[in-house]
Amino acid sequence: MAKVLTTSSSVKCPHGFIITFTSTASLRVGGAPVVRASDLEGAVIGCTAQSKCVSIAAAPLTTTSSLLQDGGSPVVLVTAVRTNINACEVEPGHDLLQTE
Repeated sequence: MAKVLTTSSSVKCPHGFIITFTSTASLRVGGAPVVRASDLEGAVIGCTAQSKCVSIAAAPLTTTSSLLQDGGSPVVLVTAVRTNINACEVEPGHDLLQTE
């Protein structure tokens, strides 16, 4: 079973800086609100690298749950942070985001 991204998930950009998600989702996992595709736009990226990460684009359908939704927005899967969230201005070939 795929894991979902929550507001308590530990996520870092390729430079090692923390990314913080906020969510008003009523659905919770481990006591923390899930991160919905609509929540990605509000992520706080604390990257101060020279070629810094500036934003997170909408999650592709392949990185959101087809079964879990909250407020009409699909829940983001942990696999999204390793695949195709177009988040950072980084060298080609590096993971865009990484979780611990």
